[in-house]
Parts: sequence; C-alpha cells; structure tokens
Amino acid sequence: MGNIPQTGFTEAVPADYRTASAEPGSVVRVEYGPRDYAGSGEEVTKAAYVYLPYGYDEADEDARYDIVYLMHGWGGHAGEYFEYGSVRNIIDNLIANGDIPPTIFVSPTFYAPDASDDCATSVASLRAFHQEFEADLMPAVEGRFRTYAASTSDEDLKASRAPTSSRPTITRSTRRRAAGTTTRPCRSSYTTGFRRCSAACTA
Repeated sequence: MGNIPQTGFTEAVPADYRTASAEPGSVVRVEYGPRDYAGSGEEVTKAAYVYLPYGYDEADEDARYDIVYLMHGWGGHAGEYFEYGSVRNIIDNLIANGDIPPTIFVSPTFYAPDASDDCATSVASLRAFHQEFEADLMPAVEGRFRTYAASTSDEDLKASRAPTSSRPTITRSTRRRAAGTTTRPCRSSYTTGFRRCSAACTA
C-alpha cells in the first residue's frame, strides 16, 4: 500500500523542532478526586500531567498562561502525550521560536482507576468525561496554576475563555492573585483523539 497523500494546509513538522530545546518545559503530576461518573459514582483518585513552559515561576503573580487540554485515544492513559520525547520537544520549540505563546498543556485520562479499556467501557467513559472535566479537572488544574481564570467558579472559568477584550479584570483580591488585564488572546481548548470503535459498540 502506498502513502496516503497529504491534503489541506497541513505541513510536516520541521526536523529541528523534534530535537531537544535549550529552553525545556517541565511536567508535574496533579492528583484530584472526581466521582466515577461512568461507573460506580463513588469518589476516586485520578492524576493528570501538566506541562509548564520554560520560565514558569509560581512566585510571579502577574504572569498568566493560555491552557490546552489534550485527550488520548482508546486504551491510552494520563500523561501519554508527554512520554514521547518528540511531542515535548515540539512544544518546547514552538514556544521558544515564538510560534505560540508560553502555554500550559494538560494530559488527563477519561478512564477511572483500574477501569477496563474495552470498547464499551471506553465509549461510556469518554461520553461521561465532560462532567469530570468541568466539575473536577479544570478546577484542580486552573486553581493551582496561573491561567487567566480569576477563580475556579463556573463564571470565572467561562470568562477566561472569552476574547481578550471581554475578559474581566483580575485583581490581587481574587484567589488567583493576578493584577490588571492582558492583551494576549486566549487559546484554551479541550481536544480529543478518541478513535471510533465498532458500530456495535458506539450504537
């Protein structure tokens, strides 16, 4: 079978972006306690892995970062994106070369601890994940790291995704301890690479 031709505007990642950057970011593990929304409904302990860009400084109360959530596919696990050196190198180089602003990336999982990764469980877990994402994961991550959210309330999390001109001013009196506003646009997103199961499983 021959190669499938590329279509659209996609371009190959430059080879030098896959090499180690002189300004590497770091990855930290964050534990949080959601309910097993697709299973027992009981509280469980889960982990997500968070990439912090080079130069991230917890003591810098004025710094704010865009945030991107990355979801693995069927059978994957938390932190999967950061286990491949080329992915981390690409992110490091995108930031170092000014292609994207310094950004926080999050690699969680939709599976509950010890859950099966069979097709039916995977589909159910992914379909229920939006509840955990909004109620548990976003507050756990954005309540700890310096994103544009003034707090982890639904209102402030939503406002942090608005265009820059629509964002409320964040003051030091808020839980996020920021000051003033920023002119950099927010590129926050939640993406998934979940692969389609068989028709019998997804019906």
